[in-house]
Amino acid sequence: MNFVRCKLTVADPIRILEQIRLAGIPLLQVEQVDDFSCECLVPKSHFRSFRTLLDRKGGDVTVLKRVGPYWQLNRFLHRPILTGTVCLLLSLSFFLPTRVLMLEVEGNDKLATKQILEAAAQSGIRFGTSTRSVRSEEIKNRLLAQLPQLQWVGVNTYGCRAVILVRERTQQPSSVASTVLSSIVASRDGVITQCTVTKGNGLCTVGQAIRAGQTLISGGTDCGIKICTTDAEGEVFALTKRDFSVSSPKFCSQRQLNGKSTTRFSIIIGKKRINFFKGSGIYHGSCVKMYTRYVLTLPGGFHLPVALVKETVLFGELEDASRELPEEFLRTFADDYVQSQMVAGRILQTSGDTAELTDRYVYTGIYFCEEMIGIRRQEKIGD
Repeated sequence: MNFVRCKLTVADPIRILEQIRLAGIPLLQVEQVDDFSCECLVPKSHFRSFRTLLDRKGGDVTVLKRVGPYWQLNRFLHRPILTGTVCLLLSLSFFLPTRVLMLEVEGNDKLATKQILEAAAQSGIRFGTSTRSVRSEEIKNRLLAQLPQLQWVGVNTYGCRAVILVRERTQQPSSVASTVLSSIVASRDGVITQCTVTKGNGLCTVGQAIRAGQTLISGGTDCGIKICTTDAEGEVFALTKRDFSVSSPKFCSQRQLNGKSTTRFSIIIGKKRINFFKGSGIYHGSCVKMYTRYVLTLPGGFHLPVALVKETVLFGELEDASRELPEEFLRTFADDYVQSQMVAGRILQTSGDTAELTDRYVYTGIYFCEEMIGIRRQEKIGD
């Protein structure tokens, strides 16, 4: 029930209370405060008649408290921000579980997760898609058509999270014996230091000088009546010589910052970007941009496709400057590059020199290495 607790002040409270009773207005918890006033509970449905009667009799009514669910709801509705927030949360609690907000991929081994998610987006499984539609056979067939590496696709939804279950096609082992013939040949000139043959016929010995392209391990073995063919396997190391040169410009442009900067923000939702600044944000080479991306993450580590991007722009002009002789840098770069070009091996000895030309510095080095020079080459039957 809904009541109004009020205080009435009149010259003769007892007579007024009797008139209220005769008028059919129920009063509860009547308490006399002093000779001219008393407190009572008046039902909400009779409060207007109660106030009208007191005004006609010259009494004064003071509302002390409103009790009941009606008054609580009324106070709630008179707070628009709180009301709007609660309504929005209730709407989202019914709407969000029907939409896909997070996508996961399970069961893939060789196929990249990013590639599966891109194909899923093109097939209709993306952020904001209805959870009912992602389970349709039509979408699954589209995904299988775009990714022939998959044998089976299934989509399960858990609230606003969709899990794409995949099964990749397996390579069936061939029951027919391999008839491929291959040999190990030299990739460059050198002197053999190690030769290990695990399959095939070795044609080189330690200390032998060989030329690039020369066969080191043959896949064919002459057995007299017939020739047996196989895939040659083995490792051959040799002493080699490499000549390498690298250059670096003598003059360069450096940006001198003038201390001016600006910060701009934008929001990325899915693949759409909303900028909170005017203009395209394109400058004509007079600034440096730094980006910081804050991704919205739910408890449990789930990343939503919503991110806040902070872009800091530092202004400055380009100025021409000459560089000092970068001899150590060029030598280190050359050493790392030569080492990276080897399949396996090490650099035994290095000698080099740096020259200063008109517009650049040039480092020329000679490298004596011990490296694996054997590479596989497919042969044709009859060669």
